[in-house]
Amino acid sequence: NEQFRYNHIDHVIKVLGKWTRSHSRYELFQLGQLMGFAWAPLQTPKEVLECPHLKARKFFEDVELPGLDKSTKYPRFPAIFNPALPSSSACARKRAPLVGEDNKEILGNQIKPSDHEIQRFSSKGVISRNHRMNNGPLSGIRVLDFSRVLAGPYATRIFGDFGAEVIKVQTKKTAHGAEANTSIYFRAWNRNKRSITLDMDHSEARDLALRIACISDVVVENFSPRVMTNWGLGFDRLKKDKPDIIMLSMSGMGHTGPWKDFVAFGATVQSLGGLTYLTSYDSKFPVGPGYAYADAIAGLYGAFAVLAALELRDRTGEGVYIDLSGYEVVCSLIGPTLMEAAVTNGSTIFPARNQAVDESAAPYGCYKCLGIDRWCAIAVFDETQWHALCKVLGWPEWSRMKKFSNLAKRRKHSQELDKFLESCTMKYHAEELASLLNEAGVPAGVVKNAKDLATDPHLLERNFFIPLEDPQFGETILNESPIRFRQGSLSRNWKAAPLLGEDNRYVFVELLGLSESEVSSYVKEGVIG
Repeated sequence: NEQFRYNHIDHVIKVLGKWTRSHSRYELFQLGQLMGFAWAPLQTPKEVLECPHLKARKFFEDVELPGLDKSTKYPRFPAIFNPALPSSSACARKRAPLVGEDNKEILGNQIKPSDHEIQRFSSKGVISRNHRMNNGPLSGIRVLDFSRVLAGPYATRIFGDFGAEVIKVQTKKTAHGAEANTSIYFRAWNRNKRSITLDMDHSEARDLALRIACISDVVVENFSPRVMTNWGLGFDRLKKDKPDIIMLSMSGMGHTGPWKDFVAFGATVQSLGGLTYLTSYDSKFPVGPGYAYADAIAGLYGAFAVLAALELRDRTGEGVYIDLSGYEVVCSLIGPTLMEAAVTNGSTIFPARNQAVDESAAPYGCYKCLGIDRWCAIAVFDETQWHALCKVLGWPEWSRMKKFSNLAKRRKHSQELDKFLESCTMKYHAEELASLLNEAGVPAGVVKNAKDLATDPHLLERNFFIPLEDPQFGETILNESPIRFRQGSLSRNWKAAPLLGEDNRYVFVELLGLSESEVSSYVKEGVIG
């Protein structure tokens, strides 16, 4: 059982390690995916560039490098729009500009809005304002949310935070684990949403979902590519009944390409996308991020993509389909490294350990302090900061060594320097050391845990934590949005995450117009449930 495996995890890892060493990474990748397991090989940036799946989805584009007489691979936006956004055929493929190369065009006032844009700017737009969850920039937008766990729910939470009405589709069959309405995880990612229950195994439930989609602006889902189409809720079907519908499909690999049906979680795409390799302490033990970072970033990209689609709909009145790939999201995060790998054939790219990659700094990294798991991040970029650091530490003997006498030498001997520095930082509390170094002009900060953040004086001063009455946990606190508007806080009308099916009557009776007897009948039949 699970508890037994947990109690004997060292033995389990030893046995698994012996087995995995008898197979190649890609053999295990194919085998695991065949069995429906979210396995993935650890890929380097060079291997990411050579990935057949990304090539099939035309993720990389050739971009010229001015003055070098060569081009490099450049990742596009990690989603495919249909129809394409106006900028995707030109702006998205343009390299980074040289200094001042567009002065003549811009300063010469040669950029003018088109006749269509002039008409749009003077019109009221097509977004309706007759349904609202709370006040905010997205008030009047309705989102039908089929997504689960993190990536999709984070995107739709952003919509809810900014005023959209988000209707989350659930069922008793799957409302457990991360999707249990009573779990802390669920309640963190699903605030400002409504909850309805539909068992999509019933054709009547699928018909009801279609009816809700037809009175919504946006549909969001993060299933494997086959699910929505099998339910009769694919984009082509939705667009037939509602031509201006926007649909966001968030999947691990995207809805096209040879790996489109592969199973993936955050850790899967982080490994495939080169992030685990680059963030490991060394190449021999590639631990990578301890959190599904890719899912959170995918949520942000998903929200951004929908806002762009709403803008396009406002211009044209047409619906938009968005195929967002979590794998491509991760690749976008390491874009500069992928460009370097394309130029150098990957020969100069290794895990950075406790060192600066794009900045010239030494020492640079996280250093142990007094206490259990207490650390201080320190970065020294010049001689003034170096002397200030040494002064705070009392000019220890090692700081006077010739091998540390300038930045170039400190970078060369960075591993030895880290050991010396940590022998000193371990004598300080992290907060004390960070304060002393900041006062001396040295960039430093405490590596904070959740408890530290909850009592952080700066966040408290900015009212980042807001009290909210939760039906499950009572008085709780939630994080405010980091995006603030001068008009005032959006969180004044926020509501806690919903309980399972708490908005069934509102959606089915008030929005769809079903009678009480029809709803009762659907409940008895398991359609609503």
